[in-house]
Amino acid sequence: MSFIFPRYHAMARQRGMSTKTGVPTAATYVFVNMLRKLRDDFAPEYLAAVFDVAAPTFRDQQAEAITSVRRFDLKTQTFQEIEYHGYKANRSEMPGDLAQQLPYIRRALEGYHIPILEQAGYEADDLIGTLARKATEQSYFVYVVSSDKDMLQLVNDHVCVA
Repeated sequence: MSFIFPRYHAMARQRGMSTKTGVPTAATYVFVNMLRKLRDDFAPEYLAAVFDVAAPTFRDQQAEAITSVRRFDLKTQTFQEIEYHGYKANRSEMPGDLAQQLPYIRRALEGYHIPILEQAGYEADDLIGTLARKATEQSYFVYVVSSDKDMLQLVNDHVCVA
């Protein structure tokens, strides 16, 4: 999703895409083109798509115990106690037309015989990090394709983020 989301928004600003019956297709189109380019340019030996599951994660459970956090105020050079609204509380909901395309994106992955990995209780980032670590332990070189800057913490001599 970190790869689909920004491209979906860029595509939506350019022009709307949909089938004759009105089913939106821009995100699916962008995803399939990105997938084809990835396969053509890198010819990976192994490839998987990792998705979040719409369920609470261990981070959500940890965050329930937190009611406030300390934030540093540059003007006053002091810490201030502010109310904590929850893990990812400020994140906006996925646009409806993007959510409507997820089944088609998943079907495209199935058509390419690319496994879809997801695990209740864990975010996709956690799964990607675990897979990268396990693969490098077996001497594989790993390319993580994501625009999520959090993935940069995985970079080492055997893991590249593209």
